[in-house]
Amino acid sequence: MKDYLVIVSLPYGGGSWARGSDRDQTIERCKRILKSDWKSLFKFKKGLVVKANVLDATGFDNFEWGHMGITADGKPFTGPIEVVDITY
Repeated sequence: MKDYLVIVSLPYGGGSWARGSDRDQTIERCKRILKSDWKSLFKFKKGLVVKANVLDATGFDNFEWGHMGITADGKPFTGPIEVVDITY
């Protein structure tokens, strides 16, 4: 079974993420989590577009990400990273 990780990083640090077996549902869940996490600091107006990174996380247990990139199970993640638009 596939496993997806969706990451949205905000400028100046912070962000939100979701992980799940259905790509589209995981993107939608990350969209809701991002708004829930940050609505007190940012306005999520209709039409706002946010970039999200979608990774195939199948076979990996632990991910970390930051200004140095993404690691999976302690090693640099070398798989493809799809960038998608999340629109509110």
